Amino acid sequence: MEKNALKIDIEGNLYDCFISKKKISRIIMKVNALLQINISCPLIFSQSKCLDFIDKNSEWLKTTIKERREIYNKMHVVECLERKGIWLKGKYYNFQYSNNNILYLFDKNNLYIPKKQIIDKTFIEKLRKPFYNEIENMFNSFKTIYSNIIPNDTILTFKRLKTKWGSCNYKKNIIVINKALVSVPDEILQFVFIHEFVHFIFPNHGIKFKEKLNSLLPNYKVLEKELKNYNFLLEKGVF
Repeated sequence: MEKNALKIDIEGNLYDCFISKKKISRIIMKVNALLQINISCPLIFSQSKCLDFIDKNSEWLKTTIKERREIYNKMHVVECLERKGIWLKGKYYNFQYSNNNILYLFDKNNLYIPKKQIIDKTFIEKLRKPFYNEIENMFNSFKTIYSNIIPNDTILTFKRLKTKWGSCNYKKNIIVINKALVSVPDEILQFVFIHEFVHFIFPNHGIKFKEKLNSLLPNYKVLEKELKNYNFLLEKGVF
């Protein structure tokens, strides 16, 4: 797959644009949670033809970027990318350096860490570990509440998923939860769990699946929409 990167000017602001040539029959344009423009096009398309497509769809692009930017700012995406803060259980915390040697200390909207602490994946995992335990406790509680749906031998695993928040292997009785879900509020986490549990009955997302999900969680559409605010956590380079 051939991939080109360039900058696109939208109302005076430059945005990263990635053009990927694939074995497809039509051109597709998307704006991700990091405000990056991703274009997939047929192998025979030239870069100039893709730029013409962008120009013809400039109004859609402006509207979409405006909508995405509102969420982008609300969710402190820049700060998260620059490792100046972190989302945990639906709350944003600013990293603040302190003179003590305590690994981390929560205080209102701040998370205090030692001055010499490097904020890398290893440190983030240490921060998240207690929250993984809370998720496991929630899962075990749900196994009792929804015992008529969840097989008794079902196990829970955590993974860094790139495109989804969870999955259900109904043949092997395994629920996989995205590690990034430690960032969301409990009610959204519950939605993801229940969504995956329903797959034990209905493997696909058909009408019966949605009816069952709605019977268990009548406000699931609201929670599903709120979860999209956290989509930036699925992007490469964000943790």
